[in-house]
Amino acid sequence: MIAGGSGFPGVFSHTLDMSQRQSPQNIKFIWVQKTIGELQYHLKDLLYKLKDSRVIIDVYLTRENNLDSFSTAEKHSSSDSEKEKELDLGDLKAFINFKFGKPDFRQLLHSEIEAFGGGSVGICACGPPVVMDDLKHAVSKELVAYNERIDYFDEFQKW
Repeated sequence: MIAGGSGFPGVFSHTLDMSQRQSPQNIKFIWVQKTIGELQYHLKDLLYKLKDSRVIIDVYLTRENNLDSFSTAEKHSSSDSEKEKELDLGDLKAFINFKFGKPDFRQLLHSEIEAFGGGSVGICACGPPVVMDDLKHAVSKELVAYNERIDYFDEFQKW
């Protein structure tokens, strides 16, 4: 499951649905976003729903080098609502793998498929056109090299 930018809602919904089913599937959720600031609301309200699930979460921050810019509370919040918006970075690091820079989808897919150990693989993705183009190229390369079935579900929507 790969989401980039505003492609998050649909892919996350599929991920959450799959995580609640009784099946032996391995699930990896990869989210590519520019900065940690753009994630704060999603981190608390949505990703915490996957905290104790079998989903492995990787978050790529393409314009960050570390998590120093992460604020545990919204800077302009009122004192009454500040506690509601607090996030514990240590808690997030316990179940989210933060990575920095743009993912190399070719290498990423190759290592994930290799680590999977065989069998069919499904890839569902939604994101900006550049992300989707890079990902489709990487999937096409893996189709040639992998001996099992790879299904690619492009959730890109154009309004």
